Amino acid sequence: MKYLLATCLLAGASLPSVAAMRAPDEAPAALERSESCRWDINSGSDCQIEQRITVLREAGRDDNGTQTLWSEAEDRLEVTTAYTLQPDGQRIAVTARDRQQGTAPGENGFDGYQFLKLAFPEVRVGSKLVLHYRRVSPVVKPFAMLAKRLVLGSDDMRYDRLQYRVSSAQPLFWKLDDPQQQVAVTASSDSHQLQVQLRAPLYLATTEGSRRLKLRRQAQLDISTVADARVAERPVAQAISRLLAAPLPPLAQRAVKAAYGQPWQQQVAQLLEDVNDRIRYMGDWRMSENGSVPFTLAQIEQRGFGDCKDMALTLAAMLRAAGQNASVAFVRSDWDNRPPLLATLGYFNHAIVRLKVGADSYWLDPTRKINALGSVPNGLQDRVAFVFTPEGEVSPEQIAANLPAARFEEQVQDFTLLADTRWRMRGSNVLHGQQVRELFEDELSSNRSDADSALVRDYFLFRDMNLRTLSVERGGTQRLISSPYTVTAQATVSNVTRPLGPYRLADLRLLSDRVEVLRNYYSQDGVSDYFLEAGGYSGVTRLHGVRPLLAAPSCRVQSRWLDYAIAPVTVVGGIGLRYELQRKVNWVGRDELASADFKQMLDQLEECDAQAQLLLYK
Repeated sequence: MKYLLATCLLAGASLPSVAAMRAPDEAPAALERSESCRWDINSGSDCQIEQRITVLREAGRDDNGTQTLWSEAEDRLEVTTAYTLQPDGQRIAVTARDRQQGTAPGENGFDGYQFLKLAFPEVRVGSKLVLHYRRVSPVVKPFAMLAKRLVLGSDDMRYDRLQYRVSSAQPLFWKLDDPQQQVAVTASSDSHQLQVQLRAPLYLATTEGSRRLKLRRQAQLDISTVADARVAERPVAQAISRLLAAPLPPLAQRAVKAAYGQPWQQQVAQLLEDVNDRIRYMGDWRMSENGSVPFTLAQIEQRGFGDCKDMALTLAAMLRAAGQNASVAFVRSDWDNRPPLLATLGYFNHAIVRLKVGADSYWLDPTRKINALGSVPNGLQDRVAFVFTPEGEVSPEQIAANLPAARFEEQVQDFTLLADTRWRMRGSNVLHGQQVRELFEDELSSNRSDADSALVRDYFLFRDMNLRTLSVERGGTQRLISSPYTVTAQATVSNVTRPLGPYRLADLRLLSDRVEVLRNYYSQDGVSDYFLEAGGYSGVTRLHGVRPLLAAPSCRVQSRWLDYAIAPVTVVGGIGLRYELQRKVNWVGRDELASADFKQMLDQLEECDAQAQLLLYK
């Protein structure tokens, strides 16, 4: 539910999985941008924008030679100047035939966007693309406010000058979160004018890709005509309160009646499945009331599709009709879990349901086909949600980080040597919480056999082992996970060992990939946070039909981030290891990563894990 796009000072607020900063002289293009706005909650905003993009490299020519201006359906966009400025001072205007206007249909929803595409002529390295335009936007319904959220995003553009000025008929409120002190803000004494600018040129492009390294906490500034984010969101809370008070439509009534008398967990499971089956997800991101307020329960049921707001409203209404304490909640779902400063416009991008059972809160996402009680997906952990009460008030509530038990596996596996370097693997694994949800989601998005194959590769095999045949036994898919889930597997595997001089090596390291990622991080002066993800593993791995050169090792590492231990397991005619891993936190910040304690822990971890490389006689 992207009901208000995050307007970014530098770029889109997407945060890539990268670590080290690139040198500014590597930038393919540089931007100078100035935006001056007049705000009035009666008439909206009126902004004049001037920008110059200088092409510094061939890649900058390809990426920036065509500029697309996006606007909402209710906006008015006027381009006054558009030309290419050559190094010799020649100006070459963008002609009328090289301008294209249109609307952008969404792939899976109502976007409500218009676009104006400008193809700049004779662009080469050294050219400057000059653009002046005006954007007039009304106040977004149902809000009686204006707000802007400025976020320093990361992309492949160097920002040589950025300035934002706003003058308002109403007093302005602002809050800045700027740990690197990249932004300067100056306010007038009467709080009706504000100027924002970069303190120095900035280039935020980064290198070293990894899905666990995230540049999460760039500068953000909220400007608003309302001083409290809860007050800003109250019109939505009041609208949802009115919608919840309406009677349930017929199909929803039938589903509630079918769930009557069941234990609460079963009620939740049945109603989640009903909402997900009857309502096809389709995003509604228009900058209007239906970009921020659900349709009525009757409209949603009649259409058979809706976005996260519509699905959350329907589920909350059905749960309440079944006697449960359920409310709609808005949340931001991404890696940056900082709360809103002032502006909720551009902050919230998802709607879910808060279910209260006694003193416990459970967070349900009806847009997902699978939910797990007591744990939530990574993008919803450890952050504030604005819960909308039946009385139409806004109640901020913290979604807790998942406990390690919500992502824990207990595994036993045996590898037995057959003929021709083939091995038989037999194992069992008990999965918890989020791991079960991910398995079921894989199955629903593809098929059971593909999910089984991925499961065996991810959970039962070590690095570089090759899966040849497999057989998996497990229960059926559940829409609501509330208990551990057992999987047993049998497979034929190759490359369990590999030659090493006069011996063979069985590489049974558990953490080598994680250690490698962090070693690369240090080698490139990493600047990102690391997603460790609280959870754990308890496992026994045995090799049968082999002669070990040495006895199985034993070692232990303990730290405030994680604990890890390897111990020998007795195997007649073979060798075995027991693993215990406990990851205690979700995130390790970049300051922690650079600390002496973390580097010492990593050294110990690598040394301990390396002992799981077992030498065997041929």
